Amino acid sequence: MRTKITLAQRENQLQSRTPYTVAMKEWAYVIEALGRGEQSLVIRKGGILDQEGLFKPEHASFAFFPTYEHQNQDDLNPEGRKRLELCREPSYPSSEQERVLIQFAAQVEFAFWLEKEACLNRLAGMQCLTRQALEKRYHYGSRKGLTVLCVRVFRIIPAIPILKWPGYAGCKSWILLKTPIQPQLTEPVINQAKFAEETRALKQLLRNG
Repeated sequence: MRTKITLAQRENQLQSRTPYTVAMKEWAYVIEALGRGEQSLVIRKGGILDQEGLFKPEHASFAFFPTYEHQNQDDLNPEGRKRLELCREPSYPSSEQERVLIQFAAQVEFAFWLEKEACLNRLAGMQCLTRQALEKRYHYGSRKGLTVLCVRVFRIIPAIPILKWPGYAGCKSWILLKTPIQPQLTEPVINQAKFAEETRALKQLLRNG
């Protein structure tokens, strides 16, 4: 007797076959918001160690590597400020090597460079950063604008702890994982219908400004 496989299960099977070799460094709170299904986009400008100081959407799928150093409650919307305390960096005894817990991964649906500053108001309502934080990123560096990634987010089951090592340090967007992450299973954090709706809204913003 054949077992009926749902679309979500097919997605899970497809995702779990492929190990993640790269990770995007992102604020822990932003990753949590993505993991809760509260947003399906990532907004980037670039780190000091990125080439030319600009983020480049080089990878179609990747794991999320949480960072804590520059999390700023003033850059988060009111809901984000309430939950920020839940996203503090864990501490380890001096006898143990520090670890990072990898809980989520993403597939990029599409990416675009946003040049219209007038779009920032609507963009602020689609994710956890404030309008002021987006404006600060928009004007940062020699080129005004932002890279926006529309991503399908997957929960890694179970979450995978990895050891920290010096190659992961520094203000850069992408890191090559020392050991590829092979999830046992991944699960979409929102269903296909909701993701399609959010994708349409983001494309409309891109078209109409």
